[in-house]
Amino acid sequence: MTLPVKIAFIGPESTGKTTLARRLSQWLNVPYVPEAARLFLQKNGPHYRPCDILTMAMQQIEAEHAALRRSSLIVTDTNAAVYYVWWLDKVGPPHPLLEDFLLNYDYITLLLGPDIPWTPDPLREDPHRREDIMGIYEQELTRFLIPYHRIEGRDEERWRQVLRALAREERLSAGRRHLPLRR
Repeated sequence: MTLPVKIAFIGPESTGKTTLARRLSQWLNVPYVPEAARLFLQKNGPHYRPCDILTMAMQQIEAEHAALRRSSLIVTDTNAAVYYVWWLDKVGPPHPLLEDFLLNYDYITLLLGPDIPWTPDPLREDPHRREDIMGIYEQELTRFLIPYHRIEGRDEERWRQVLRALAREERLSAGRRHLPLRR
């Protein structure tokens, strides 16, 4: 039996998560799980309460579970780690449900750096705090002993880094999967 593998793109706002997650999903011909927060905020407006962050996190997890019923390999545009960092930054000490998620974390994680220009969007909040938020990601991933690949650079350099990072992942190269990482 092949164990499921989840590849997650996480990081501060406007770092290319959606673009790279969609591209990788198409490249691998596997399900793409969109960012639940964007869908929630588009439907309900840009203002949210702390309980909404939990709702979005649960919607993200549910969407991932649905995708895993179709395929043992999925690509996610964010995961509950994003909601954990969001909660820490906007609310304070982590909610136990979000902390439990990080204690049971099982993703190949691609952490996108904020070294590309900010793209304005009415649902985004912090154009001048992306480096600070990146620091929170790195601190918390390290604290929870979660391995990650930091992805930086412009355009095609980011894509090449994604492919190199995945080529180094044992869960993908242990003979169980044949990924077209050399195209």
